[in-house]
Amino acid sequence: MEPITKPKRTRVEKKKDGEPREVIIYKIEIDGTNFLYVGHTEDFDQREYNHKKACQHNLLRESKNHTAHSPLYCEINRNGGWGKAKMSPMEKFISTGKLESRIKEQHWID
Repeated sequence: MEPITKPKRTRVEKKKDGEPREVIIYKIEIDGTNFLYVGHTEDFDQREYNHKKACQHNLLRESKNHTAHSPLYCEINRNGGWGKAKMSPMEKFISTGKLESRIKEQHWID
């Protein structure tokens, strides 16, 4: 298992609902499969780090015969782990709230 390096974070004040923020719609694909996951975030590098970390944590739970947490991470681990997954941005936009971001994400899912 390769080590994960945490991205450098700049302290960003948390936005309140209604305040404009840049949102990134992203996808995760797994090499050699038709698997596609769509999500959204305000911090792409941090979200990618969190996905990698959660994927490894899920793999450790499975190896200890505990219940795995997420179908997303189970699918990634079943198909070769995070090294076979690719996370890439699809669209950036300015959002004024969580609902608007979720609607845009659902548009890409559909």
